[in-house]
Amino acid sequence: MPFFIELNGTADPLPLLETFTLLEKEMPFMPRWQVAVVDARHWGRRKEFDALEVRQVETATHCLLSHREGLTGEAVGEIVQSVASTNRYALQVDAFQLAADLAASAMQPMKMAEVPSRARQQGGEALTHDHEHQLSHRITGCQIPLPGLYRSSQLVRFLESLPREVLRAKALVKLSEAPGYRWLFERTGEHPVDKPIRVDIFSRASPSLVCIGPALNPTMLRSMVMDRFGV
Repeated sequence: MPFFIELNGTADPLPLLETFTLLEKEMPFMPRWQVAVVDARHWGRRKEFDALEVRQVETATHCLLSHREGLTGEAVGEIVQSVASTNRYALQVDAFQLAADLAASAMQPMKMAEVPSRARQQGGEALTHDHEHQLSHRITGCQIPLPGLYRSSQLVRFLESLPREVLRAKALVKLSEAPGYRWLFERTGEHPVDKPIRVDIFSRASPSLVCIGPALNPTMLRSMVMDRFGV
C-alpha cells in the first residue's frame, strides 16, 4: 500500500531522506519519490528562502510547475530551464502525468513500477519514462568504512572533492590531532564543509563515510576513498 508524507513549504527534506535511505533494509518503501511543487510566480524570488526552495528541488525525483497562469511562454520556459539546471535528474511533470505515474507505481507497491515508456516534449527536450530511468532518479545512500586516524584538513579536502550528485556527505572519524574523540564532518550540496562536531554519543558507531544523493555510484565513491586514504 503506498503512503504519502507531505512536508510544509519550509521543510528541509534532506534529514528525512537520509533517515529513509539508512533504513532501507528495515523499511523497504519502494519506489520512494519526492515531488517538488514549484510555484512559477515565486521561483527565485523568495529572498532568504531561496536556498531552501533550491534544496527541495535538488532532492526531488519529480518537479511539478504550478501557477503558470498569467506568465508568458518565454517566462515559463526560463523557469523550466532553471529548475532543470538545479536538478538534472528530476522529471518535470504536470499533474496528469504525475497521477498516471503514481497509479502505475501503486500497482507494484514493493518494487520500482514499470511505467510504460513514452516520450514527452517538455522544455525543448524529449523525456522518456522507463524502469531504468526511474531507478536513476532515486535518492540512494552509500556507507563506506573509514578506520584509522585522519587529519582535519584531509577530510575537508576530500569532502569538497565529492561529485555534485552527493547532496549530503557525513564522515564520522578519529583525528590524529585529537585521537581521544570522534568527529563528525558534514557537507551539504556544494556548500563549504561545516566545522566538525565532537561526537561522544556514538561510541558504538563504526567510523565511516555516508553519502546521500541521486544516481550515486558506490564503486566510484569507494575508489575515491581508496585513492585518497588507501582504505
